[in-house]
Amino acid sequence: MFLSALAALSILAMGTQAACRPMCCDAVVSSITPAGKVGLGCSPGGIDCGFSGQIQACCVRISPVGTQTGTGIGCE
Repeated sequence: MFLSALAALSILAMGTQAACRPMCCDAVVSSITPAGKVGLGCSPGGIDCGFSGQIQACCVRISPVGTQTGTGIGCE
């Protein structure tokens, strides 16, 4: 009983997180606002990041909204 309740709770927790998208960023640093990590100089794709001197990251979105490059929000 306890294990099934724990499994159900972990499935609910996974469903509330937004999926991250692969990106190439200049750096990923800790942030206070927004809480967590942010990516600096990010662009979507995440392929061949090292070729352009960037690192591979996985971020929820790019800010400002509607741009192709910017600050990655919610990065891992």
